Amino acid sequence: MNWRPRTNTWRPRSNTGRTTSSDGCAPGAFRVPAMIRWPGHIKPGHVSNESISALDWSPTLLAAPGVHDIKDRLLKGHQAAGKTFKAHQDGFNQPPYLTGQEPCGARLTIDQAMEKLKQGS
Repeated sequence: MNWRPRTNTWRPRSNTGRTTSSDGCAPGAFRVPAMIRWPGHIKPGHVSNESISALDWSPTLLAAPGVHDIKDRLLKGHQAAGKTFKAHQDGFNQPPYLTGQEPCGARLTIDQAMEKLKQGS
Protein backbone atom coordinates (compact mmCIF):
# COMPACT_ATOMS: atom_id res chain seq x y z
CA MET A 1 0.00 0.00 0.00
CA ASN A 2 1.27 3.43 -0.89
CA TRP A 3 1.18 5.87 2.05
CA ARG A 4 2.46 8.94 0.19
CA PRO A 5 -0.01 11.85 0.27
CA ARG A 6 -1.60 12.54 -3.11
CA THR A 7 -4.04 15.04 -4.44
CA ASN A 8 -6.61 14.66 -7.17
CA THR A 9 -8.57 17.35 -8.95
CA TRP A 10 -11.76 15.32 -9.27
CA ARG A 11 -14.56 16.97 -7.33
CA PRO A 12 -16.72 16.50 -5.33
CA ARG A 13 -15.08 14.53 -2.56
CA SER A 14 -11.68 14.10 -4.10
CA ASN A 15 -8.85 13.25 -1.75
CA THR A 16 -7.37 16.75 -2.07
CA GLY A 17 -6.37 17.86 1.39
CA ARG A 18 -6.69 14.36 2.81
CA THR A 19 -3.87 12.65 4.62
CA THR A 20 -3.64 9.37 2.76
CA SER A 21 -3.25 8.12 -0.77
CA SER A 22 -6.03 7.38 -3.21
CA ASP A 23 -5.51 3.61 -2.91
CA GLY A 24 -5.66 3.40 0.88
CA CYS A 25 -8.47 2.55 3.27
CA ALA A 26 -8.69 5.79 5.25
CA PRO A 27 -10.30 9.17 4.49
CA GLY A 28 -8.88 10.22 1.17
CA ALA A 29 -9.10 6.72 -0.25
CA PHE A 30 -11.46 5.62 -3.02
CA ARG A 31 -14.45 7.87 -3.66
CA VAL A 32 -17.21 6.07 -5.53
CA PRO A 33 -20.38 7.86 -6.64
CA ALA A 34 -23.63 6.11 -5.78
CA MET A 35 -27.28 6.58 -6.64
CA ILE A 36 -30.17 5.40 -4.54
CA ARG A 37 -33.91 5.58 -5.03
CA TRP A 38 -36.46 5.21 -2.24
CA PRO A 39 -39.83 6.68 -3.35
CA GLY A 40 -41.71 8.42 -0.57
CA HIS A 41 -38.59 8.69 1.59
CA ILE A 42 -35.74 10.25 -0.41
CA LYS A 43 -36.56 13.44 -2.30
CA PRO A 44 -36.17 12.95 -6.08
CA GLY A 45 -33.22 14.87 -7.52
CA HIS A 46 -31.48 15.27 -4.16
CA VAL A 47 -27.69 15.46 -4.54
CA SER A 48 -25.33 14.93 -1.61
CA ASN A 49 -21.58 15.16 -1.21
CA GLU A 50 -21.67 13.53 2.23
CA SER A 51 -19.22 10.70 2.90
CA ILE A 52 -20.96 7.37 3.38
CA SER A 53 -18.80 4.30 3.79
CA ALA A 54 -19.46 0.98 2.11
CA LEU A 55 -19.66 -0.32 5.70
CA ASP A 56 -22.75 1.86 6.22
CA TRP A 57 -24.86 0.12 3.60
CA SER A 58 -25.73 -3.04 5.56
CA PRO A 59 -27.17 -1.26 8.63
CA THR A 60 -28.78 1.34 6.34
CA LEU A 61 -30.47 -1.21 4.09
CA LEU A 62 -31.61 -3.27 7.09
CA ALA A 63 -33.02 -0.15 8.78
CA ALA A 64 -35.22 0.58 5.76
CA PRO A 65 -37.60 -2.36 6.49
CA GLY A 66 -37.40 -1.69 10.26
CA VAL A 67 -34.30 -3.47 11.62
CA HIS A 68 -32.74 -0.40 13.28
CA ASP A 69 -30.65 -2.26 15.88
CA ILE A 70 -28.64 -4.73 13.76
CA LYS A 71 -25.34 -3.55 15.26
CA ASP A 72 -26.52 -4.39 18.78
CA ARG A 73 -28.08 -7.68 17.67
CA LEU A 74 -24.86 -8.80 15.96
CA LEU A 75 -22.78 -7.98 19.05
CA LYS A 76 -25.03 -10.20 21.18
CA GLY A 77 -25.42 -12.95 18.56
CA HIS A 78 -28.18 -12.61 15.97
CA GLN A 79 -30.20 -15.61 14.76
CA ALA A 80 -31.00 -15.61 11.04
CA ALA A 81 -31.61 -18.42 8.54
CA GLY A 82 -31.01 -21.05 11.22
CA LYS A 83 -27.56 -19.69 12.09
CA THR A 84 -26.16 -17.45 14.78
CA PHE A 85 -24.11 -14.50 13.60
CA LYS A 86 -21.92 -12.70 16.11
CA ALA A 87 -19.81 -9.81 14.80
CA HIS A 88 -18.88 -6.19 15.29
CA GLN A 89 -20.51 -4.04 12.60
CA ASP A 90 -18.56 -0.84 11.88
CA GLY A 91 -21.23 0.75 9.69
CA PHE A 92 -23.66 3.49 10.66
CA ASN A 93 -27.40 3.66 10.05
CA GLN A 94 -27.83 6.47 7.48
CA PRO A 95 -31.62 6.70 6.73
CA PRO A 96 -32.11 9.73 9.04
CA TYR A 97 -29.65 11.65 6.83
CA LEU A 98 -30.85 10.17 3.52
CA THR A 99 -34.49 11.03 4.25
CA GLY A 100 -33.69 14.60 5.34
CA GLN A 101 -34.36 14.11 9.08
CA GLU A 102 -30.70 14.93 9.85
CA PRO A 103 -28.53 17.60 8.15
CA CYS A 104 -25.49 15.34 7.83
CA GLY A 105 -24.60 11.65 7.94
CA ALA A 106 -23.81 9.69 11.10
CA ARG A 107 -20.19 9.16 10.04
CA LEU A 108 -17.81 12.03 10.80
CA THR A 109 -15.23 12.90 8.18
CA ILE A 110 -11.69 13.41 9.40
CA ASP A 111 -12.21 17.16 8.95
CA GLN A 112 -15.37 17.12 11.10
CA ALA A 113 -13.67 15.02 13.79
CA MET A 114 -10.70 17.42 13.90
CA GLU A 115 -13.07 20.39 14.19
CA LYS A 116 -14.90 18.72 17.10
CA LEU A 117 -11.57 18.10 18.83
CA LYS A 118 -10.62 21.77 18.39
CA GLN A 119 -13.95 22.82 19.91
CA GLY A 120 -13.42 20.47 22.85
CA SER A 121 -16.57 18.42 22.32
